[in-house]
Amino acid sequence: MLRAEGTTEAVRRAAASELVNARGANGGEAALIAALGPAFPTPSRLSVAGALAGAGVNDPALLVPLESMLSEGDPLVIRGALAALVHHRSKDGVRPVVDLLARLPTPAPSGVTESVIECLIAQTGMFDLGSDAARWLAWWEQAQFLPEAQWRGQIAEAQARRAARAAEAERRAARALTDLFRRLYAAREDEERSDLLVEMVRSDTVEVREAGLELVQRRLLNANPVSDAVGAAILERLGDAKPAVRAGAARILERIDRPDAVEPIYAALGVARAPYTAGALLRA
Repeated sequence: MLRAEGTTEAVRRAAASELVNARGANGGEAALIAALGPAFPTPSRLSVAGALAGAGVNDPALLVPLESMLSEGDPLVIRGALAALVHHRSKDGVRPVVDLLARLPTPAPSGVTESVIECLIAQTGMFDLGSDAARWLAWWEQAQFLPEAQWRGQIAEAQARRAARAAEAERRAARALTDLFRRLYAAREDEERSDLLVEMVRSDTVEVREAGLELVQRRLLNANPVSDAVGAAILERLGDAKPAVRAGAARILERIDRPDAVEPIYAALGVARAPYTAGALLRA
């Protein structure tokens, strides 16, 4: 499938994923290396690189074909190889990316410099070096000679800082989104709030879901009605990944009459581990 010209993207992705998953089988690694090479159509090579990136593969045996892809003139092939290299955090994995940065022409092909920097940040966690190529090259001049243990320690510390920074940014974004929903709720007439509550309770952001449950609880405490659509959304939260959300949903179901809640409550009890969650479910 990967060798054939004109296959659909869905077929290529499925074949690439299958190839990556089979890399530990007899001949699997050799087949994977071959599929990254120029004998295969470019769309297929990109699908394989994408599958490697998605699976988080950092097999050192793949560094040679990926480095070869970085040496090609096609920006799409280069960016595909960079995507597959983000999980390679060894010096051997970082070196070809820095080498590419050092030899990029001015101006570089569209998007390539940005992709190189993004790859280096993902590999090393050194987000503080920013997008300045000269700073990256100066850092590498020293870092490439670090003993292996010191290299691993530096990368681990940088990755921890990067993760903490990303987590804080995510928390700030969640707080801002939650505040926005609260303001929207406060600004609406009561009869217009149901759709907003459904959206909050079904949000992908935990903090927004929790705020939605809190607003529903407040409505019930103030003897305000809860629409059937909101009740259905609350019922869905019995399967939430977060115990506190499941418990909040169960507490609300204590106060509203939903005959269709019995089965979901029993199902949620089967996975409840936290005592407060189980207690709320038993009372619902």
